[in-house]
Amino acid sequence: FNATSAEDRAGLAALAGATGTTWASRDLACTSYWEPKPGERCVGSALDHLLVGGAPRRVTAAGPCQTEGCGERQACPLFHRRVSDHCPVVADL
Repeated sequence: FNATSAEDRAGLAALAGATGTTWASRDLACTSYWEPKPGERCVGSALDHLLVGGAPRRVTAAGPCQTEGCGERQACPLFHRRVSDHCPVVADL
């Protein structure tokens, strides 16, 4: 799922509760990079989410989210423009 707002995140929490699933990616600091307008600073965003049955052993955001971090930066990682603004989200079930 993609969640872009507090309302979206509340909906995911409600869906997880209603379906008995675990919101596995809830605590990830970021799963993508967001540059609102060209020339503005790039920020990490927790956009991509997983709901799974049971409890995953581990959930990570790979790629630049893991190696570059999620903090605000002057420019997004090169990955952002050449591959995707999303980082792979990996769940070890």
